[in-house]
Amino acid sequence: MSGGLELHDTHAARDGTEKLVFRCTSGAAAGSLVETVLIPAVRGREHKPRLTVCVSSQVGCGMNCQFCHT
Repeated sequence: MSGGLELHDTHAARDGTEKLVFRCTSGAAAGSLVETVLIPAVRGREHKPRLTVCVSSQVGCGMNCQFCHT
C-alpha cells in the first residue's frame, strides 16, 4: 500500500459520476477520509472522452456539487 491511502468506499451515480472515498492510513491524518469524484466528460464526436478528477481539499468546497456535497 503506497502513499498511506486505502480505498474505503465507492458510490456511483446514474450520470456516470463516481465518488471514491479513501482512508488515510498513516501520519497525522490517519483515520481521516478523503473524497474524490470522477466526472466523465464527452465533448462531441470529434473529441475523445475524458475524465475529470475532483479532490476535496477543504470543508465547504465552493463548487456545491450535489453528488459530492462535501
